[in-house]
Amino acid sequence: MSLALLVVGVLAQCVFAGVQAMLVIFSGAGIANSPEGPTPAYFEPLFLAALIGLPAVSLLTAAGLVYLYVTRSPLYSQGWHVAPLLTLSLYMAWALWANRHYR
Repeated sequence: MSLALLVVGVLAQCVFAGVQAMLVIFSGAGIANSPEGPTPAYFEPLFLAALIGLPAVSLLTAAGLVYLYVTRSPLYSQGWHVAPLLTLSLYMAWALWANRHYR
C-alpha cells in the first residue's frame, strides 16, 4: 500500500471520529428529551461509553494502521477501516431500537 493511501485513510478516520462523537451527542439528546418521560437509568452509562468508545475505535484504527505500515507487517490492509463502521452500525441499531421503544 502506498503512503498516500495511508495518509488519506488516517485523516478520514480522524474526521470520522468527530462525526461519531457528534452523532452520539445528538442521538442521545434526542432520546433523552423524550416526551414520554425519563429514559431508563442504564442509558446514561451506555451513551457515555459510546461517546468515548466510538471515536476511540476510529483513532485506534488510525494509529494501528500507521504502526502496521511502519513495521511493514503483513497484517497491514485497508480492510481495517471497516472496524469503526461495524461499531457505528451496532450503536445505530441500538439507538434506533431505544428511540422506538422509549419515545
